[in-house]
This record gives sequence, structure tokens and C-alpha cells, in this order.
Amino acid sequence: MKKIIGAVIVVFIVIGTVMTAVTGFNLGLEYTQAKKTTVYMGKEFDLAEVRELTKDVFGKQTVEFQKMRPFEDVLAITTADITEEQITKINEILNEKYGLENTRDSFEVSDIPSADLWEEIRPYLVCIGIFIVFAIAYEAVVYRKLGALKVGLETLATILVAVLGLFSLIEICGLTIDSYIIAEILAVLFIAVGAVTVCLESRTQKAKQAEETDEKKK
Repeated sequence: MKKIIGAVIVVFIVIGTVMTAVTGFNLGLEYTQAKKTTVYMGKEFDLAEVRELTKDVFGKQTVEFQKMRPFEDVLAITTADITEEQITKINEILNEKYGLENTRDSFEVSDIPSADLWEEIRPYLVCIGIFIVFAIAYEAVVYRKLGALKVGLETLATILVAVLGLFSLIEICGLTIDSYIIAEILAVLFIAVGAVTVCLESRTQKAKQAEETDEKKK
């Protein structure tokens, strides 16, 4: 059973890696060149309602809706691209729903440069690296009776598989890499280390029971 699970994980990671090599990651809007379209509403409005009203306009496009401060009476729509036809349809929908009299000139479209993903995550890499080294050292010392080198390598392998599995999952499921990626990596690391600890503790207990049984036989 373990071999089957291991094989499935390997195949999953290979597929994810190949897909990443071919198509690249699906980056969130903050990491790609985008367009922000703003329109003055002049009254309270619900973002969820606007999203629902305009879902047919954008189809499968990734879209972010925001209320612009300080009065939150300006709607901001961020997309990778937006056409004049889409703006016209949005204007018609908003005018009808909220009783507005806006025209095409009421919409302002501006280009947003992409943020550098590497520059944003680089400051966290040292912390992640320290955590991984500490986790490997901790497991190797605490469970040294099982073989320090073996435990260290097992911990490292589990961490690598977990991280690669995360990125494969993101790629295969068509998810986006956004500003939460560091939190997601840390969560996966904690889970991986926790899983290793549980397995090592279980093996330690079994080894102790085996030793106790042998002593009783003597």
C-alpha cells in the first residue's frame, strides 16, 4: 500500500513539474501586468453583488473588485485586460441596478505594472531555510537511536516532497500563486515536519516495545 501511495505521489509531482515547465505558473494579478478600471458610484454598493452581476461579462477571467478609500464610493475592477465592449456592458448593468447615469467617460482605465514575485519572497527564504535546517537537526538528534543520518535524510525528503506536492497541486488544479504563497509554504512545512515526527515517534515506541519483549524473553 505504501508503495502504491508513493508511486501516486511521484506521478503527481512529475505531472505538475512537466506542466510547470511547459506553461509556467498561473500568477495572480499582482504579479502580472494588469488594468485597473475605476468608476464613481456615488452611493453604497456591495462587492459580492457587483461580482455576481458582472460574472457573465468577464467569464473565466480572473477579476478583483475593490472599494476605493476613503469614502468607498468608487468601484475598482482589476483584470489582466478589459475591452470597450466589457466596459459598456458593465456600465449598463451598474446604471440599471443602482440607478446611475454614468457614461463611458465615467470609467478610467489605468495600467498596473507587475510586481516581482522573486523580490517579494526572497526576504523569507532565509527564514524558511533556517526552519528546515533546524527541523532536520531536531529530528536527527531526538530520534538518533533510529539512525541520525537516516532520520535527517528522511526529514529532508519529506519536506521536499511536500513542497513539490504543493506546487504541483497549484499547477494541476489551475490555482494562482499570489501573496499568500509564503503562508502556504510554511503551512506545508509544518505539516510535513509534524507528519515525520509522528512517524518517527511511532517507530521509536515500536522499537522500545520490541526491546522490552526481548528482555522479558531473556
